[in-house]
Amino acid sequence: MENKLIFIISDVHMQFSYYQEVIPDNLDLLIIAGDLLSFGDSEEARFACNFLDGLMEDKNINEIIWILGNHDVCVTK
Repeated sequence: MENKLIFIISDVHMQFSYYQEVIPDNLDLLIIAGDLLSFGDSEEARFACNFLDGLMEDKNINEIIWILGNHDVCVTK
């Protein structure tokens, strides 16, 4: 069985510059356990998705799972 590098964060609330520094490179999986967004509007969601796309490329992350929280409501609409 091969080892996998997994990193879990939550309650990001659009603080992407901080998390850009905290999240390590070369992850197999990044799990965002709720509240990536602050207010949950569609503009934030678009910005967040663009951030995640760039993060995957910049930090060489293979997969991201985003578990929606109460601040991520627009994604479910």
